Amino acid sequence: MSDIVKNLVPNEYIRGQGVYYAGAIKAIKKSSDELQGLWEAVTNSFESLAETNSRDGYIVIRFFYSNNGMYKDIYDFCKLEVEDNGVGFNNTNFERFIQLKDDRKGPKNRGSGRVQILHSFDKTEYQSLFIHEGKLYRRSFVLSKANDFIQNNAIIRYIRTVQEKSGLPSTLMICTGVLDKSKAYDQISASEFKATFISHYLPYLCSIRSDMPQITIECYLNEERIESESISAQDIPAEDKTSDISINYSHFNSNDNKIERIDKSEKFTLRCFRLPNEQLPENKISIISKGEMVSGINLSFELLREKDSIDQHRYLVFLEGQYFDDIAGDTRGDLLIPTNDDLKNNEQLFEYDQNYITLDSISSVTNDEFKKQYPEIAKKEKDFLDDLASLEKMFLLDREATKRSASKLGINATPEKLLKSIYDLDSETAARADAKIKQLVDDLEGITPTNDNYETDLGNRINDLVRLIPIQNRTDITHYVARRKIVLDVFQKALDRQLEMQKKAERNIDEKILHNILFQQSSEDPGSSDLWIINEDFIYFKGCSENRLFDIKIDDERIFRDEFSAEEEAYLTSLGEDRKKKRPDILLFPDEGKCIIIEFKNPNVNVSEYLQQIPKYASWIGKYTKDKFFTHTFYGYLIGQSIEPQDVLSVDAEYIADSHFKFLFKPSQKLYFGETREKGSLYTEVIQYSVLLERAKMRNKIFIDKLLKKHQ
Repeated sequence: MSDIVKNLVPNEYIRGQGVYYAGAIKAIKKSSDELQGLWEAVTNSFESLAETNSRDGYIVIRFFYSNNGMYKDIYDFCKLEVEDNGVGFNNTNFERFIQLKDDRKGPKNRGSGRVQILHSFDKTEYQSLFIHEGKLYRRSFVLSKANDFIQNNAIIRYIRTVQEKSGLPSTLMICTGVLDKSKAYDQISASEFKATFISHYLPYLCSIRSDMPQITIECYLNEERIESESISAQDIPAEDKTSDISINYSHFNSNDNKIERIDKSEKFTLRCFRLPNEQLPENKISIISKGEMVSGINLSFELLREKDSIDQHRYLVFLEGQYFDDIAGDTRGDLLIPTNDDLKNNEQLFEYDQNYITLDSISSVTNDEFKKQYPEIAKKEKDFLDDLASLEKMFLLDREATKRSASKLGINATPEKLLKSIYDLDSETAARADAKIKQLVDDLEGITPTNDNYETDLGNRINDLVRLIPIQNRTDITHYVARRKIVLDVFQKALDRQLEMQKKAERNIDEKILHNILFQQSSEDPGSSDLWIINEDFIYFKGCSENRLFDIKIDDERIFRDEFSAEEEAYLTSLGEDRKKKRPDILLFPDEGKCIIIEFKNPNVNVSEYLQQIPKYASWIGKYTKDKFFTHTFYGYLIGQSIEPQDVLSVDAEYIADSHFKFLFKPSQKLYFGETREKGSLYTEVIQYSVLLERAKMRNKIFIDKLLKKHQ
């Protein structure tokens, strides 16, 4: 017995040596899979069983619920139990469990899986029977990150180890108190969870199909078992085909600005399953690491979509290899694999001069091998691409649009669906037409306006351009301009209160209507908005509409800090307000360190009463966001209809009235973000809806006039 285990004191916390648990636990992020704590427990059971030579292994998962009798259909989660008859927490395993990052179990185990259990449950109790020097012992301990544990720099409280007279090795784990208000464990059905369990562990279960332990899922209500399901080899499909592949490393050549494959490669195994539609809801390619499917890495078939089926069958492909196990992070299934673009852009996560196996290479080689294993897929794909080429030639389709539509719809798409998808790419097609126009303009350097044939030469070039643009593209441009005309007309009617919904509404909802015309509330896609009415550039920025300020994300990451000091919390909830719940009308992020804040007011409201709203939002964004999202330059637009310049100037004399452009603006306002951050600046405009509408109409007049011009 090691000194670590031998010196443990019953009913005492096991304090960390050389580790600060409060920080170490935070450093290992919680998995996005809300069941990951359970998966870690089950994986530990599988590993414990693997250490035995028994062919009578079992794992039992029990979900316990209660109800108060008033609402018989509503269950409250009580606890989760996972039991197995593996080797148990013997001295070696328990010592390894005590060490937060002990990887002696092998390169696939970094010892941090228990942190996912800590992130999931308030308290986890263990009762484990194990053999030591021919004698049977029972070891009890508790795992938690509750305050009393962390205050003692511990995550484990050791209870005791006592010798038992009879019994067999086993471990019972009892989890109580779901954290973060997770609903993942609410009223789990044994039959439904069986399918989830098989899906999660399918690669591992396939590998042990001939020698599976007995797996049982049980549900209890008020301590009485109400449902039970078992998983046997008959529930696990047999793989259809297996093949070995090699994938080369890649290197970014900075001199030629391109990705180059090098001779060095790694070996991988491709395991393919061909399953009936009812057994496999989606086609899927998954990377396998540490015996489990990796989430968060998008691998897909080239033209076989998720729901496509061939002869009533779908395909499941597992790609596994030692390489994936070696690069796995602290969180099980967390792999860092660069794309070609990551290497080109010199992403900080990857070393600039190192060699990597890229996601692009993995996808390409995997798809090639898959089609080699299934010739029927390769033939169907070839026939599809031949038909697509015919459509492209027949209808003069844009090449990029056909590629994107083919990728989106897949090899089962009919010609009608393909054509509709291509035509639906209206605004993007129009943008590409603009690029072609730009190219033609760039080629005009050789034209001579002083020559007698200038008009003829110019006309010929215009005709050449028209021939280059397919009819569909010209239709798209017409649609693009016509849509803008209609949007402007709707905006005018809303401003004049001529919409039927305005006449019937019991209360004034003009602000909501105007807001939604410009940018739908709760949307996060400025590209599909009509913010061009304010500024053409706004539709190209990242942003959101009517989201809670402190929940706003950029690239799926919240921009505000997760924790605040006591003083900050006191301010954020002072005067009976909860400032974290404030909802700016629109936030846009055009560039790093910059933010556009747009606030709409009801046309009947005196806008001068809200001049401090935008500076407040700017101050909170500048002060409370994470360092990587620090914003120092703000542009504010306060938009309404009832704007009296003298009122605005009475409230804030630093505003300047621009009579020519009919708005007021404040060139710069200093913003204070605390002692640790540099001061920021805010440019603000106060402008009427009607002025924005007038400007937008003028910008679009020439196009609309051409579109609506009657032929003589």
